[in-house]
Amino acid sequence: MSRYIRILNSIKSAVGTLPLTPSQDVCNARILERLAYPGVVNLYGVQGTGKTVLGWAMAAKGQATYVTHLSKLKDSSPTSDGIVTLDNAEADKTGFRRSLVALESAGIERIVIVTRLPADDYVFRAELRLTNDDIEIVLENLRKLGYSTPQRSFSNLWHILLQAAREVR
Repeated sequence: MSRYIRILNSIKSAVGTLPLTPSQDVCNARILERLAYPGVVNLYGVQGTGKTVLGWAMAAKGQATYVTHLSKLKDSSPTSDGIVTLDNAEADKTGFRRSLVALESAGIERIVIVTRLPADDYVFRAELRLTNDDIEIVLENLRKLGYSTPQRSFSNLWHILLQAAREVR
């Protein structure tokens, strides 16, 4: 198994005990506040801002069921009263509504749909952006997991993980 995959698996295994980044905390609070009642939230942000990790964390903390892709919805067995986070969704109106129809047909009433671009639909949105404070938390989390951390600056979290995979442990 590659070091990169090992790092991802370590993060996924420990994500419930690691602190979220400040930006993830804000988005998490907005999502939970909005989905106290049935509804839909579009969590969006460019690649490498931590959207997937936020979905993993919500699942690890029992706040949501995490579904990697619409094609995996039946495999995940979500409950109708819980929040379902659907990752890797399409942001265009047709694709977004296709996801909504599938989730609602499964009886799911509290939905987070994760996209890179904002959804082309009338839904509540929460944008996840990456700040320098977020990067510091990610680097600290990697150190807690026993990985060497890169000493240069990065524009997204995937680049940090790729560089950490190259570092000697």
